Amino acid sequence: TDPAQLDMIESVITLRPRGEWPTRFVPRWYSSWAPDWTKGALRPLWPEQQTRTLTSLSRDLDAALRMPGYQMAIAPPIRTRIDMLSTGVRTPVGIKVFGDDLKVIEQISVELEGMLRQVPGTRSTFAERQTGREYIDIIPDRDAIARYGLTVRDVQDVVEAAVGGMPVSVAIAGRARFSINVRYAADQRSDPEALRRILVPVQSTGSVIDFGSGNSGSGASAQSAGVAGSSDGAAGAGMGSMGGGGAAGSRTTAGATAAPPMGGASSDQEFLDRWRQPGASVPLGQLANVRVTTGPPMIKDENGILVGYVFADIDQNVRDLGGWVSDAKALVASRLTLPTGYRVQWTGQYEFLAAMESRLRYVIPLTLALVVVLLFLALRGWPQTLLVLASLPFAIAGSVWLLTFMKYNLSTAVWVGLIAVAGVAAETGIVMVVYLDESFTRYMREGRITKPEHVDAAVVEGAASRVRPLIMTVATTVLGLLPLLWESGVGADVSARTAAPVVGGLWASMVLTLLVLPAAYTIWRRHQVRVASARTAPAPQLTMPILADVT
Repeated sequence: TDPAQLDMIESVITLRPRGEWPTRFVPRWYSSWAPDWTKGALRPLWPEQQTRTLTSLSRDLDAALRMPGYQMAIAPPIRTRIDMLSTGVRTPVGIKVFGDDLKVIEQISVELEGMLRQVPGTRSTFAERQTGREYIDIIPDRDAIARYGLTVRDVQDVVEAAVGGMPVSVAIAGRARFSINVRYAADQRSDPEALRRILVPVQSTGSVIDFGSGNSGSGASAQSAGVAGSSDGAAGAGMGSMGGGGAAGSRTTAGATAAPPMGGASSDQEFLDRWRQPGASVPLGQLANVRVTTGPPMIKDENGILVGYVFADIDQNVRDLGGWVSDAKALVASRLTLPTGYRVQWTGQYEFLAAMESRLRYVIPLTLALVVVLLFLALRGWPQTLLVLASLPFAIAGSVWLLTFMKYNLSTAVWVGLIAVAGVAAETGIVMVVYLDESFTRYMREGRITKPEHVDAAVVEGAASRVRPLIMTVATTVLGLLPLLWESGVGADVSARTAAPVVGGLWASMVLTLLVLPAAYTIWRRHQVRVASARTAPAPQLTMPILADVT
């Protein structure tokens, strides 16, 4: 079932191939002062003519299609459907207002709509209206129904069959089965006045209408009105309530011959049974109150509580989702006062982000603790473990620099990239520390380190043996992920935000591993050698002066 609201209008835009997209002039740092002969060499690196991106296209569409009374939410159709099915809203952020009265829910929703427009980064907001939809109510008049010997169920069955349709048969086409429903034509049920003219049959004594001479036109009218003459009072009352002008010209007989509507005569009993009227009929307007009322276009509830939605579309190239929600929550908490029994709940893609952050609060510390334990067991020393862990902040710093340069905000994909680069950075740090330890241990075993200055040669030898493998490891990873930064196809927005932290972090981690990590290792080992030398040095012998008495 499509979960779209009744007030939602969808327009699907099919884009042309990217090769046909127009370009536009973007001023560069050299555009205003560089001579023309130098611009030719600079344009391949910093082009002045750039193709319109999906981000700029969405922003231009939102600005060009603004109309009073409409709020735009531009998103891919499949993602919109997935969001609606999983969270109930079709925008990145939504607010659910829970309560007991739809009118109060609408008031709160409208207030939230105005507040959220003031949060920086908001593209559009829209609150669902809980009233304003027109409905036709058919309220049975029990006294009038009782006068005709009917029940409320009889009237409701006629309304159901005439308006909603009644299944009368099934069409069979091979293995397929199609239900056949019968109901009134659209022009006979399209307005309240037409509904008031729906005929409800009234049970009465059987009689036959004589379509004889002098009533050539009234026979058809009497039949269409469903009126039949009768000698008892009940039938007379029914005919009077019809205002039966068509029944005045007809006469009824018991077992007499009736003329057919088209003028042919017959005395056959089959013809009499065919045109026998089972009873009178009464317009629905005399048995029920048919009126037009206003009500909610759609009644939603969650866990048995009425709910209304407020939609907020965010320009995620300007603001990150978590930061926008934090500002919006602070604004709503300071200005909105909820009545007793009403509450708000933030939903949408933010709901997944909040769930992920709540899990990461426990997962990240536990993971770091396990990493520290494993590093200690592998390196067999806390100094080496701390040196490897020192590479993580440098890698994260490189990721943040590239994310800032690419103008990417924090998202789930970015978090995945940060976790990945932290693992790779720790891996390269382990390799470097292991080789530095091996070189230092060999020098100590050979007795080539007797004072702190001798540590430098061991560190240089161990670090130099890992330069080429380290550069190859970082280069292959970076070159493999680099094309994702310029990809513009399906899923490129997610893959680019995952690859950017890895690319930026690995370069920073490589610089740290080749330059900073050996230097820090040298300082630590020099301190060790200096302390060990001080402990093993022989204590200086003190000579006491000899005093001699000269007599």
